[in-house]
Amino acid sequence: MKLQNKPVLIDVRTRSEFAAGSVADAINIPFSTINTAIDTFDKKTNIVVFCKSGFRSKIAKLILQSKGYTNVINGGSLEQVSATI
Repeated sequence: MKLQNKPVLIDVRTRSEFAAGSVADAINIPFSTINTAIDTFDKKTNIVVFCKSGFRSKIAKLILQSKGYTNVINGGSLEQVSATI
C-alpha cells in the first residue's frame, strides 16, 4: 500500500472496536454508517479505509467509489495499516 499526500485514514470498524485501539489520526466511521457519514469529505480526498480483516473496508471502498470518490485505497486490516504508516 502506498500512502501519499497524508491520506485520511478511516477505520470502518464499530465504535467499540475503535475504542479498543486504532492507528494515530484515524477517524472512526463505522461501516454501517459509511454511506451517509462520508459526505463531509471532498470527493478528491485521498482516503484509506481499513477494518479488522479487510472485508468491511473492501466493501466500504466500493461504496465510496460508487459515490464518486476517486482516491480510495482499501488498506485491509488494522495491522496492515499500522505496519505501513
